[in-house]
Amino acid sequence: MSLLISFIILFIGIMIFCNPEWYNDYRGIFYDFSNLRILASSTFVIVGLIGIVTSFRALNRDSQKNEMMICPECQQTITVYTAQDGRCPHCGGELEPLDGFYERHPELLDEDTEPGH
Repeated sequence: MSLLISFIILFIGIMIFCNPEWYNDYRGIFYDFSNLRILASSTFVIVGLIGIVTSFRALNRDSQKNEMMICPECQQTITVYTAQDGRCPHCGGELEPLDGFYERHPELLDEDTEPGH
């Protein structure tokens, strides 16, 4: 939702720059930003861009919260969100990404769980 609001604020800033005089038919009010054209439009544009950047950073941060990590020592899987300082909460070992873990550590594969055994 904040991404949509940020785009609207950015659009208003661009519109003020292009056409600093607005008339509201519904309320009968005339808005004139001619004297403050650069200040008003640049403020709206900057606030809109900051909102867009922070929204995308929040989306990226939310997607990283679900990334899974694994501890090579106790082989417990933990989400990045629950892991603190890259350490396993169970044994204190260094965590590694789950993707490709068993290719990097084939010695930790259990013979009974391998396909074909």
